[in-house]
Amino acid sequence: MSNFELAKKYFFDGLSSIKVENFLQAEYQLKQSLFYVPDRGSTLTNLSLAQLKLKKLSDAKVNASKAISLEPENSEAYLNLGLIERELKNPLSSLEYFQYALNLNPNHHEAWSNRGNVLHELWRYDEALVHFDNALGINPDYHEAWINKGVTLHELKRYEDAVVHFNKAIKLRPDFYQAYWNKSITLLHLGNYQDGWPLFEKRWELASQNTQIGNTLNRVGLATNL
Repeated sequence: MSNFELAKKYFFDGLSSIKVENFLQAEYQLKQSLFYVPDRGSTLTNLSLAQLKLKKLSDAKVNASKAISLEPENSEAYLNLGLIERELKNPLSSLEYFQYALNLNPNHHEAWSNRGNVLHELWRYDEALVHFDNALGINPDYHEAWINKGVTLHELKRYEDAVVHFNKAIKLRPDFYQAYWNKSITLLHLGNYQDGWPLFEKRWELASQNTQIGNTLNRVGLATNL
């Protein structure tokens, strides 16, 4: 096999590992791909994704930045940098990187939703709602944005509206227990203990998913072509 064929094999092996959330294996496979064909923006983008998931934030930032130096219009790498900065507790830098991604691709619904998450964390709730609406306008089936908007509505004490949004997320993704958890908290705030407490017990299933409470679910930038 030629170097390119080997790089391609490891690239798609890494892609498959990412999709099943085996990020350690993905990191190894993508590094092997780069060994055979260095300086490939798509491979560096996916490597930064895997390292972000592994909490290797310094390495992830280096590789996402290198991907952008090779491909200045790589919106997925900008998305990953935004998520890295958020993990590093640099919200303003995170907002900037998400905006760069949106400047390159205004229809990037993950960037809209992730930027909304950071605005929520800065207590800029009205702006966050606009961002979630933009994400849903592009992709109405994006269940993460329904959850995230629901959490922001909860913070604004618009509890009935929040429940509607959590219900929509549950309809789109019945196995995603974060929506049930958030819905339970909102129902308890409404005094609906009959429905709220059973959903609250889903925290054990949430723990098995290793999912945090609130609007913290993030999509990372993934390149699917070598």
